Amino acid sequence: MWRSLLRVAVASLASFVGGMLVDSVAAQDGEPICVMNVDGTGMREVARVPPRGVGSPDWSPDGKYIAFDAVGPSGWQDQRVFVVEVATGKITDLGRGGVPSFAPDGEHVALHNFYGNRPGGTMPGIWFASRDGSSAKFLIEDGSHPRFSHDGKLLA
Repeated sequence: MWRSLLRVAVASLASFVGGMLVDSVAAQDGEPICVMNVDGTGMREVARVPPRGVGSPDWSPDGKYIAFDAVGPSGWQDQRVFVVEVATGKITDLGRGGVPSFAPDGEHVALHNFYGNRPGGTMPGIWFASRDGSSAKFLIEDGSHPRFSHDGKLLA
């Protein structure tokens, strides 16, 4: 179940997921999302996001994507969720929200939308969105930091 501890990804808050570390490094023209070996060698940039605070990273179960949030220039009310494809660096903006969590199917992401104004609705709360940004569904008004059960049937 756990992947080999040979690669790590680098974004501002660290997180171990599937045996890989996610963290970020600030840069003048954006913040890079990077992967590297656990011993610190072989670091390579996957993508750059606008210069903003990056955090709450979560790997897709297949290790092909990283979901993360980024605080906008006007603060938390401008926080957004992104998904980056590790192989290509393609970034998808899922809209306003934070603390993303991949579903076990790897096709969907749960997130906490602090201020509303998500695609498909304006309610703050927990949302369920497609990884490719094609749809979003409001689930519940209360709660934060959503996490899926291992079988994907429950969301805490």
